Amino acid sequence: MCFFRMVAAVVVGITVFFLLAGGIAYVKWGEPPRVEKGSILVVSLEGTFPEYPPGGYTSGLLAESVPTLHGVLDDLAKASVDDRVNGVLLILDRPQAGYATLEEIRAGIQKVRDAGKPVWSWSDNVDLKSLYVASVCDSFFVHPTGYCFLGGMYVERMYIAGTLEKLGIEPQIARVESYKSAVEMFTRKDMSPADREMEGWLLADIYPRVVDEIAKGLGTDAVTVESAMERAVMPSSDLVTLRLAKGAREWDEMKNALPRSKGKDAPTLLAASDYDRVPADKVGLKGKKKIAVVHAQGTIAGDESGSDPFLGTIMGYKTVNHDLQAALDDDDVAGVILRVDSRGGESITSDRISRMVEVVDKKKPVVVSMVDVAASGGYNVAYRARKILADGHTITGSIGEFTGKFSAHDFYNKLGITKDGAGLGPNGDFYSDYRAWTAPEFQKVTTNNWIAYRTWIQNIARFRKLDVAAVDSVARGRVWTGRQALDRKLIDGLGNLDSAVAAVKQAAGIDSTEKVTLDHYPKPEGFLATLLGMNPAGLPGVLAQRWLEERRKSWDDLNRGTLRIMDLPVP
Repeated sequence: MCFFRMVAAVVVGITVFFLLAGGIAYVKWGEPPRVEKGSILVVSLEGTFPEYPPGGYTSGLLAESVPTLHGVLDDLAKASVDDRVNGVLLILDRPQAGYATLEEIRAGIQKVRDAGKPVWSWSDNVDLKSLYVASVCDSFFVHPTGYCFLGGMYVERMYIAGTLEKLGIEPQIARVESYKSAVEMFTRKDMSPADREMEGWLLADIYPRVVDEIAKGLGTDAVTVESAMERAVMPSSDLVTLRLAKGAREWDEMKNALPRSKGKDAPTLLAASDYDRVPADKVGLKGKKKIAVVHAQGTIAGDESGSDPFLGTIMGYKTVNHDLQAALDDDDVAGVILRVDSRGGESITSDRISRMVEVVDKKKPVVVSMVDVAASGGYNVAYRARKILADGHTITGSIGEFTGKFSAHDFYNKLGITKDGAGLGPNGDFYSDYRAWTAPEFQKVTTNNWIAYRTWIQNIARFRKLDVAAVDSVARGRVWTGRQALDRKLIDGLGNLDSAVAAVKQAAGIDSTEKVTLDHYPKPEGFLATLLGMNPAGLPGVLAQRWLEERRKSWDDLNRGTLRIMDLPVP
């Protein structure tokens, strides 16, 4: 008995220790940093980064450490008005975000420059996206022996129809319609004419504009930029000769060349990871009235938002609708911005979010702000809003449906696996993967798909005040850039988050010059709340169990439902 008491005491002691240590560390980390007068904010852009910290049970643990578009824009906005920050240094290492995200970062950089503060950029690994961001800065420097690859935009897909054929797996997928290309990975061995056409009109809109914006920002012309791209690979220092960079500097030289405060031997550098913890209201970015910003990102599936190793970030309807309801219930919130970054997902889940948008908009204006992608189900959650804005390089549309199943009977036979069963009533084995649908059964699926599609475009026409035929002519899976969507009346205007704030102000009767506080959702749960809300001794198991339950629901929804998702690569 004494042994078990001793073990229990040790477990409790260890648990309490980690809770206290974690709590102290979290409180310490949560304290705003000391920002010295004359600081230079250092922002690093590399790899991929989400629009907002992913939600879910780990959000409180990870929110502070995950670089996001929201964090970058927030830091640039604070730096533009913070008297303690004298300028910004961007470190560019082939950022892999979409061009709409980079378009918004460029606008954030311009905001700092408009405030009279310089923005420098430096890179030791240059590509077209790095150059796109650098071109809006005051100056761009490169590492003397750094890497540089400049090439045009290219979209490449993988097709596994041949693999499925060899394995004995037959995909049976009904879609609306030929431009709904997400399913072609399973049904084709090459790009379809409709998909190739669609990629063509997207690239034709994005590529020349990016090249022209780079040229304009660097004080040159498109011919010079494309001549550099003809070389493909080169030492980054060659960009200086081509007048696409101001100079070549080692990192220590770059730092030492920055201005320093009086009496300082070196520049005072302020890491973005530290500046993230400075609340916006501490530098004057606040007002009496609030605008809620509800971030809706990732594959649309299931109840709760979170992360999935296969699907990535998940947008769950309960999480988004809870945040929309919270904004509606807050008397200090004058309006809502729904910030959408999603390729779509399960149709009923997106329908439930879309309905909530409609409910909220009847009492408070809801303005949608589209980021990199708001397509298929991502467009579905948006179309009932009071106003829809998108960046010029946003990818949107993809109004269409698909559903189906994989018949794996021959695959099972190759493995020596057999299935058998018993049932009662019609169509009990309708979704069984041990047999293919008959022609009449597949027609039922196709008919149901078209019913769902017709209902959707009729609703879009009603809310967007368009003819159903007009919506149909730009739908059936077609995907558009923000500019193209505006021409086709699928959105109301081009603009970023700041534009959405201005639109909500106008709709809510707030003077355009009046400051407002942006209240962002979802709220991170926090380290201590995450731990104290569960049994610490069983924390890993509880987290795993709840995560698996959510992911099972998400996968079930995706596997059994009608899907509104776009699998088009974003340039």
